[in-house]
Amino acid sequence: MKRKITFLSMALWLGAVNAQIGMGTANPRGALDINRPTTNKHGLVLPTNASQDSIKNPMGGSVAIGTMIFDSTADCVKVFKSTGWSNCLCDSCDGTTVIPLTTLDCANGALTGTYTQGTASNGTKVINYTGGNGQAYGAISIASTGVTGLTASAPAGTFANGNGSITLNITGTPNTSGTASFTVNLGGKSCTFTVTVGNNGPVVATLDCSRGTLTGTYTEGTASNGTKVVNYTGGNGRPYGAVSIASTGVTGLTATAPAGTLANGNGSITLNITGTPNTLGTASFTVNLGGKSCTFTVTVGNNRPIVATLDCSRGALTGTYTVGTTSNGTKVVNYTGGNGRPYGAINIASTGVTGLTATAPAGTLANGNGSITFNITGTPNTSGTASFTVNLGGQSCTFDIMVQAKTARRMTILSITPDAWRSNLSTDSYTSTARSKLNNTANFGPSGSVKVQGFNYTTIDVRNSSDQAFRNAIDNADIIWVGYITNRNFPQSKRNILAQKIAEKKKFFYLGADGGSGFFPFSSFAGYSFQSTPNNRNARISATNIGPTNGVFGNIPSGSTIIFNRYIGAISSPSSASRFMDTDGGRPTGIINDNLIIIGDINWYINRSSPDGFYGGNSSCTQNNNSKLFCNIFQKAIEYVLSKE
Repeated sequence: MKRKITFLSMALWLGAVNAQIGMGTANPRGALDINRPTTNKHGLVLPTNASQDSIKNPMGGSVAIGTMIFDSTADCVKVFKSTGWSNCLCDSCDGTTVIPLTTLDCANGALTGTYTQGTASNGTKVINYTGGNGQAYGAISIASTGVTGLTASAPAGTFANGNGSITLNITGTPNTSGTASFTVNLGGKSCTFTVTVGNNGPVVATLDCSRGTLTGTYTEGTASNGTKVVNYTGGNGRPYGAVSIASTGVTGLTATAPAGTLANGNGSITLNITGTPNTLGTASFTVNLGGKSCTFTVTVGNNRPIVATLDCSRGALTGTYTVGTTSNGTKVVNYTGGNGRPYGAINIASTGVTGLTATAPAGTLANGNGSITFNITGTPNTSGTASFTVNLGGQSCTFDIMVQAKTARRMTILSITPDAWRSNLSTDSYTSTARSKLNNTANFGPSGSVKVQGFNYTTIDVRNSSDQAFRNAIDNADIIWVGYITNRNFPQSKRNILAQKIAEKKKFFYLGADGGSGFFPFSSFAGYSFQSTPNNRNARISATNIGPTNGVFGNIPSGSTIIFNRYIGAISSPSSASRFMDTDGGRPTGIINDNLIIIGDINWYINRSSPDGFYGGNSSCTQNNNSKLFCNIFQKAIEYVLSKE
């Protein structure tokens, strides 16, 4: 402490004597020289304070000009001048070193200029600040974000001491409409201001497709021409380009309008609608204009014929239709709700019974109710029902024509004897019900369901007749019926003749495969093999629309029961045969092969006792499934024989 006081006293004494102080040198170069030419190892530490305003003159009065301090807040050296404290005595005083401002305000300063998409713009923005310290700052250049293409700039300058402002010049060409943002970073502070860029294109507040007038008539397949007025509000007076809108839904139409200019406010655009609609229905057009959209629709009418109902049931039918005979007749088909449109020529081939055609020339529907008359011509290929489905004006209906069988001559039925179960069809007592069905002229007669003059019944005893007599008997018959014949009574030579005659395909043959190995045709015959399945009851139709399962006496659906009794034969047949009936166990017991039907039972058509198929039966061909099957067999047999004549 003593050394420090002595030094200070000496320094003051030297100052009083010479008015110069030298420290480390005998020759001071100023009032105070503390420099040693090149060997100083210590610097000068200035008085430090956090605020220049805290510095005092110890002699009283204002701070002496020339007073130097280190401002710890600004982190720099300052000197007191005649104008007050200086700025920082900084390393580089070109404005790049910025002393923080207190606030920077982008919100309240004035914004000038108009900014429009695609148009060169020029305006200004004032940025306010507080806490300026008189320091210089560099040139400012800020590119816009969001909407680009604008720049805010200001030249280098000096902050005020306290509050002030900077004016940015905004120039450039905005690339789109929307909001351009500028972030200002200055004096350690930042703030952002925005500029709204207007649309240089057409803008509307609303676009209305619902109320403007629609003109023109639009019809499927017909060139159309009309107009549609689309209204808008809030137009900005800007031009718009040509409009072209292809229809959706129903295609083929186009709504167009030439380029134009929106009104300043409310207005409308008239679209021209042209083209050829490809179908009927609704054509839609979506209009996009001035940033808004709306949709209008056009109803396209039908160029095709349309009816509300089509009735095939009540119109008159004329003509007679007989199998194998050229036919000519008419059928009237009525309709309601016609639309007065033309229709093309109609040609309908019959189904079911084929060979007939219903035709009508092209014409025009009535506006309302009307009828079309069809000419029915052709030659039916069989008897039964010929069906015609009429399709017109979006509706359809079907009418039927009954084709009569040609009235055949009397048919001869040859039954093989001796029959071990009285089941020969010509004379035995157990087949009396079956014969009553054949002799019922409502079933088989000139005016019956099957047109035939009637039946002759004959028999041939294969046990005692000669081979030639057997051959002649078959040649003189039309339908050969083989019931329950024992193998010992059916010589092989006559079996061979029977097989030969079946193969000639001139007559129709029925074989009953019943009773086991002691009875014909067990165990094989003419490419077929047979196996007895005793104690079976009943059989089931396995395939509808094959052979005798369908005919003029009715169709027998698959799964229907046919009454069998006792022994039933299971049949293995060549690939040319069609199976239509099975045993309960699922084995084939009914087949048809062109002119031959084999069924594995005889009880199904006799009336000996219950539960035989015709026990307690009558002359009807529709009494039960057994009756339908039996009578359909004879329908098929007669048609086959006639087809060979």
